[in-house]
Amino acid sequence: MDQDGDGTLSKEEAPERMKEHFDEIDTDQDGKLSKDELRAHREKRMGNRGPGGRPGAEGPDGPRPERPASEDTKPSENKPAEEKPATENAAEAPKA
Repeated sequence: MDQDGDGTLSKEEAPERMKEHFDEIDTDQDGKLSKDELRAHREKRMGNRGPGGRPGAEGPDGPRPERPASEDTKPSENKPAEEKPATENAAEAPKA
């Protein structure tokens, strides 16, 4: 992105999506985005996101409680895996 290697991004160097918000991100209005300006914008945009970028994963009251597992997602104990029926004669099996 930093095509001229000066450590900042000009509006011309910025990706199209960033250009839409360039003036908002460029808090000192010098026409360039510094690492600090980009970091501050990212933190503002991400808000209170926790690990993995999920909103509210870590909030003022601590981590979110775990969701209870449904019957479909609980690991089963002593339940054999379902087996697919084997073809009686491999030579008669349809070829892909």
